[in-house]
Amino acid sequence: MIPERIVVMNDRTALMIAWPGGERDEIGAALLRRECPSARARRARIEESDVVGPDVRISYVNPVGLYAVNIGFSDGEYGGVYPWTYLAQLAARYRAERLGASDFMIEGEHA
Repeated sequence: MIPERIVVMNDRTALMIAWPGGERDEIGAALLRRECPSARARRARIEESDVVGPDVRISYVNPVGLYAVNIGFSDGEYGGVYPWTYLAQLAARYRAERLGASDFMIEGEHA
C-alpha cells in the first residue's frame, strides 16, 4: 500500500505517514535510524558498533520510485531505503513500544 502523504515533524524527531483509508502512523527518528536497512547500518548492528543516540534527527526524506523512501539522518547515515511494507512494520513496532510491548519483532527478524 502506497502512503498518501509522508511528513517529517517540525522538530525532525518523527515521520508521520497517512495511509489510504484514513489510517495515520508515526515512527520516531531513533527507531527509523536503529532499524536502518542500509548495508553499512546492518553491518554495524552485526558488529554491535552501531550506537544510535536518542537525539538523532531526520535530515531528509526522498522518494525512491513508487515503492520506498530514502531517509537521511543527522548522524550522517543516509543509505537506508525504506519500502512501504517495511515502514508499515516499523510503525506497528513503534506503536507497540509506546504501549509498553517489549517483545515485538518485525517479520523476518531473528532474536
